[in-house]
Amino acid sequence: MAELRAAKGLRLADLAEVTGYTTSRLSQIERGVSIPSLTALAMVAMALGVEMAALLDSSSGPLVHITRAGEGRELRLSTGPTFRVVGSHGLDGAYTAVVQGAPERLEYRHYGERFILLLSGSATFTFGDDQYHLNPGDAIHYASHKTHEVVTTSKVPGRFLVITCPALF
Repeated sequence: MAELRAAKGLRLADLAEVTGYTTSRLSQIERGVSIPSLTALAMVAMALGVEMAALLDSSSGPLVHITRAGEGRELRLSTGPTFRVVGSHGLDGAYTAVVQGAPERLEYRHYGERFILLLSGSATFTFGDDQYHLNPGDAIHYASHKTHEVVTTSKVPGRFLVITCPALF
């Protein structure tokens, strides 16, 4: 967004005047600190004279990102398992294991979408009154804004490949 704005010879103040958003808000969007609504994205695109897709292009940086075995950032949630985060370009890839009978139930709610592939073990995913049982090789894809819970139901740890968009970690 900053490159497109600069190419048009516009300052943040100019863009703010046209869109009705504050320079602070626009700066946060440019720096990736804040995620714009579709309305804000449309207003900025219109002001810059580009399609909305031009603002979503994440081609800056390397096109290919490799994380070798054992690499990646470890992230321990206050309640729940440790994730090994291996994604890039606004997409989180993570690997985790959940042991049966973990002391706490793993209940989450967050922005975005999630795709989970169960690598080993078995698990039950609960969304309100609906439950889905997964076995190795099964996958589940869902909107993450609704409260969801996962419980490993096998004696061996449930091992998961977790893909989240946009990146949360």
